[in-house]
Amino acid sequence: MKRPNLFIAGLPRSGTSSMHTYLGRHPDIYMTPIKEPNFFCRDFQEESDAFHGKPLYFPYRSLDRYMDLYQGWSGEVLAGEASWTNLYSKAAAAAIHDFNPRAKVLILLREPVSFLHSFHSAAAFALGEHMVDFEAALEAEPLRKQGLELNKRVITPSWLHYSEFVAYADHVDRYFKLFPRDQIEVVLFDDLAADAEQVFSDTLAFLGVDADFRPNFDVVNPNKILKWPRLKKFVLDSPYFRRVLRWALRDNGYAALKNLYKNRIVSYRPRPPVPEELRDRLMREFSGEVEKISRLLGVDLAHRWGYDRLRR
Repeated sequence: MKRPNLFIAGLPRSGTSSMHTYLGRHPDIYMTPIKEPNFFCRDFQEESDAFHGKPLYFPYRSLDRYMDLYQGWSGEVLAGEASWTNLYSKAAAAAIHDFNPRAKVLILLREPVSFLHSFHSAAAFALGEHMVDFEAALEAEPLRKQGLELNKRVITPSWLHYSEFVAYADHVDRYFKLFPRDQIEVVLFDDLAADAEQVFSDTLAFLGVDADFRPNFDVVNPNKILKWPRLKKFVLDSPYFRRVLRWALRDNGYAALKNLYKNRIVSYRPRPPVPEELRDRLMREFSGEVEKISRLLGVDLAHRWGYDRLRR
């Protein structure tokens, strides 16, 4: 069996959707029609099943079902997928290595406060976060670790343990311990946002395909606001409704329908900025993690992300 050989293991809201889309436009790369199959995160699948008392989410659990995503892979040199759980899951790195130890891995990272602010918005849109106030959601984490303050529609409770996402060095090191470094590329979201063309060219060179190819670098996943929240809450977010759609439409049809409803039931607008006092407090809280990932990567991210001003 031909094994997929490219995995995007980035944080959510850190350029994974853009990279998945841009790479999928390259003639030598096949990317799955469904982003976020979450096949390798067995820990989250088990946690979700335990929380709900039955399997409601994570449809790609068997190898055969996962490999269905690659039915369109023909002569492309590379084939792969993007699941942010590939990075956050404690099980995924080893599972990917067991699946294909020669695979290339792209890891995308973002400054922690801007990441969490953006991820909270995405969690409220799609992952069952019912606290729309960013600071309140962060402060609820200790209660959530006790099983409290959780909406029944949350997919996996630990996805709302916001501070644990910021242990960047721990997440990245799981891959560094398993894969040769020449099979791993770490991409910073701010570089991708500032110069998508150059970052994409560097990524193609790392992947060993034509680095001169240039797709349309459109914005793929901007911040979303619901037009009809009750429709989404009571119909579109229902795991049973999703299951019927997946059975009826299969992967390509389901992906097309998701794009259609995103265009029809959402509007796109920027989030209000994080209040300066909250930003400073969170930066101080996360400064140790920024130092750790800086040492691991050999890049002064404290300076890149402005954390060095906290020392003054």
